Amino acid sequence: MAVSRQIESDVPLGAFLSGGIDSSLVSAAAQTALGGKLQTFNERFAENSYDETATAVAVAKHIASQHRTLDMDDATGSWNYIQDLLLQTGQPFADTSLFATHALCRLIRQYVTVVLSGDGGDEGFGGYNFYWWIDAILRWQALPNSVQRGAAVALDLLTRAGIAPGRLATRARDLSQGDDTSIVQYLFCQVRENEHKHFCKDAGLLPVRRLFEPQWVSYLPRGASRLERLSAHATEVNIRMKLANDYLVKVDIASMKESLEVRVPMLDEDLFAFGLSLPHNLKVKGRTCKRVLREVGRRKLPPEVANKPKHGFEIPLDTWADEDFKIRLQDALLGPSSRLPEFFHVEAYQSMVIAFCTGRPYPRLSRESLCLRVIMLLAVQLALSSSHR
Repeated sequence: MAVSRQIESDVPLGAFLSGGIDSSLVSAAAQTALGGKLQTFNERFAENSYDETATAVAVAKHIASQHRTLDMDDATGSWNYIQDLLLQTGQPFADTSLFATHALCRLIRQYVTVVLSGDGGDEGFGGYNFYWWIDAILRWQALPNSVQRGAAVALDLLTRAGIAPGRLATRARDLSQGDDTSIVQYLFCQVRENEHKHFCKDAGLLPVRRLFEPQWVSYLPRGASRLERLSAHATEVNIRMKLANDYLVKVDIASMKESLEVRVPMLDEDLFAFGLSLPHNLKVKGRTCKRVLREVGRRKLPPEVANKPKHGFEIPLDTWADEDFKIRLQDALLGPSSRLPEFFHVEAYQSMVIAFCTGRPYPRLSRESLCLRVIMLLAVQLALSSSHR
């Protein structure tokens, strides 16, 4: 029903089909409602860890849609392209998947004017890893302090020996005694509190924690467990902060730049309200998230899709961006015209920028985390520069 409400169109209509369960279910329902006339699209990257073409094609064959795989092999991220897209947002915006989303919208617009998306399925039905992380965190906090201290020491030793990543020991200490808001902030903040303080020159900034305090009225049953409360709290922040200010903004900017209309059946009010009413154990079991949608997927989709782990829609920014971009990026962020030193300590980010531009790993940061910080700095620099034009 949610999809049927969204398919009325006087112009060609298609669907994003990434190969994930949300876009696959939307595409399957739309294909049925349209009587077998749906066009579906996925984006192919040369780097295997970012490419989901195999599962997207499997779904397309299963539902018999008119499918196109749109290649990104020849596309690279130039300075002008990346700068223009970041400025299009009208404010600092650091989600690097904006580039992948826009590239897909630009290619799809050659074939259709309206497209369906699976956005909202993860938020409504528990599709993120943090749903099983919070259970693990509460189990960790329930351990005696002596056990926690011993484990932290062991992780430190393993880190020094190069066996375990350093962030595990830090994570264990950070989460030992945190309350619910601290846990939720930890789950959603890419930049930790200590790093934030190290970055910013102004010591009088309002605490970031205020954004993660619960603001919605809770309809949990009396006597609900801490796990149930924490699950609802994390869901609220995910919808209120991430979905509203990141994911939907990203899709809107990327699509409207190409005059492509994106519709989101998973955010149908009735369907979304049903998802929010589910208890924690119907969202996740063990490390399997989105249980209800996966069960539907087992009836309507190939088994490899119904059981497929979540895969974010990203672009390999460090290899996708061309060399000219990296040269100009380093000058923009570290050169004499940079306005970042007015607000941030240069020593906090200089080595990050150089590591990204030279292709070297950065200690204690994943490849994705390093790319995010660099784009965050660029987005701030562009916003500051454009405000003086």
